Amino acid sequence: MRISIWLFAACGVVPACGTRAAGPAETGSAPASAAEVAASPDAAADRAGESPTPAERRLLLALARAAIDRRLAGEDPPELDPSCVTPYLAQPLACFVTLHTSDGDLRGCIGMFEARTPLWENVMDRARAAAFADGRFPPVRESELPGLVIDVSILTTPRPFAFSSPEDLRDRLRPRVDGVILHSRWGSSTFLPQVWEDLPDREEFLGHLCRKHGAPEGCWRDPDLRVETYQAIVFSEHEHPPRTADWFAVDDGGRCRCTAPPAD
Repeated sequence: MRISIWLFAACGVVPACGTRAAGPAETGSAPASAAEVAASPDAAADRAGESPTPAERRLLLALARAAIDRRLAGEDPPELDPSCVTPYLAQPLACFVTLHTSDGDLRGCIGMFEARTPLWENVMDRARAAAFADGRFPPVRESELPGLVIDVSILTTPRPFAFSSPEDLRDRLRPRVDGVILHSRWGSSTFLPQVWEDLPDREEFLGHLCRKHGAPEGCWRDPDLRVETYQAIVFSEHEHPPRTADWFAVDDGGRCRCTAPPAD
């Protein structure tokens, strides 16, 4: 089976704004038909375990922000000058982009588990989707940009997670390490590894993940349940503030140019 979750919201607990406030059980809810759950053993995604350099992280975060900025200005995403494209950035790696307010509230989170285009392009696509296509929130406004904080999660390929009982599943999951995908008779849903920070209790985590796709809170005890896990490299503008003057900049024509190799 292949798994690809297209434009699938997988993170956060409480929306920052919108027509209503939602708890953990509701955020990012998307039935399997809308989430397009199928399979994805993409060998390239396993190379996500190779950690990007600090410079590559800053570039990806800067591209994510530039993609949002330029969309608000009615312009296309920036083009990346070939001098900026490292072997890592050229890989077709899957990713999620998460937006938070300066207060730490979730403002958008969109990603996918299958990638066929370079990582740097995927990050820009996911950033624009998180800002303007996450159905839990209204589109990001220009006035929000100064307070917006961007996170990028680069994912490994989801793998089947074998367990002998519901208790075995609960006890063997690794908080803050494993991203989890549940497949039940009600549908499918996922949480990124960083969601453990808001839901550190394993049973609470699994219960909210069940409710996220419209299943009863105890669906993780169903004998027909299937589980996949994955890991992520997560980095944020908090830890890697863009230093555009150092080695890259987006010019007025929308091209990201490098003044030095992105390697530090």
